[in-house]
Amino acid sequence: MAGNDRREASGTNNFLGHDGALSLEEFKAFFSDGILSNDDLEKLFHDIDTHNTNNLDTSELCDYFMKEMGPFSEIFANLESMNRAVSNALVESAKAYPNKAFIGKFTTRFLLNEIQGQMGCLEHHINAAVDKIDEEETKQRPDVCQAEIANTNVRGGRMKRKMHSFAQQTSLDASQQALRNGLSLEVDRLGELIGKLENKVKFDVIDEEEVEVGKEQLVILVSRKFQVKAGKEFRSILKSYIAATSLAEGCLHLGIRTISGSNTFVVYEIWANSEDLNRHFSSDTSKTFMHGNIDCMEQPEEYHKMAVPASWWMASTN
Repeated sequence: MAGNDRREASGTNNFLGHDGALSLEEFKAFFSDGILSNDDLEKLFHDIDTHNTNNLDTSELCDYFMKEMGPFSEIFANLESMNRAVSNALVESAKAYPNKAFIGKFTTRFLLNEIQGQMGCLEHHINAAVDKIDEEETKQRPDVCQAEIANTNVRGGRMKRKMHSFAQQTSLDASQQALRNGLSLEVDRLGELIGKLENKVKFDVIDEEEVEVGKEQLVILVSRKFQVKAGKEFRSILKSYIAATSLAEGCLHLGIRTISGSNTFVVYEIWANSEDLNRHFSSDTSKTFMHGNIDCMEQPEEYHKMAVPASWWMASTN
């Protein structure tokens, strides 16, 4: 556990100077929180400087904060695992997302947004706690002169957040006109986009339908995605399959789409009912196609199906 605490506390490596140590001015710039005075910061600096070098190295900072870690020790230990888990999830999602089906992509987006929301909620609570503590400390020390921060690239996270918040508040009035102009431009752009959509696409509003359970006729939509090694060989096998399947009982429609720049094929099938679809999958035509394309496949076939009202299919064909 001590090893983990040392790694977690050693996040201060991010602001150590080029010589691997932290000077007094750099220490003030990073650790100034808007509460401590110059004298407070200097005293803290020398308390941590157990080597008496007037520079703080990683070990001194770690030793000090490890003693004061308290209930935060568990949080920092879990943060290391959380960072690793998030990194692994993002890398894996980035690789898998392009090849996922529509619903799979939706699920990935939903989960990422949910995680973002949960982390944002945690950040909100932490910020609220920090602001409350700062407010109480400021009231208790009204006569203390806050430390002046030198012009340095090193600055602590809390001070950055405070400065950003202050800048937002003080610049609000000056930026109102720019905001109005920006919104006007966005509204104009949105209006142009809506105009293009209205001229290009016709949207039909579907009325709500009430049906009795078990009495509605359904058709089956099937999507089959094939990522193959050699497109030419697979095309020949697919052509034979399409020709035979189009004559099968219950097959209402067949369609093929290819993804440009890749050997990826998507076959769409519409069947009159589940019985016809199941009968087709057990037929010689289907078995011959599945066995014939095994050597052509780059990865396993992606198969999806869903049932929709037959009335929708009939309306689209009329």
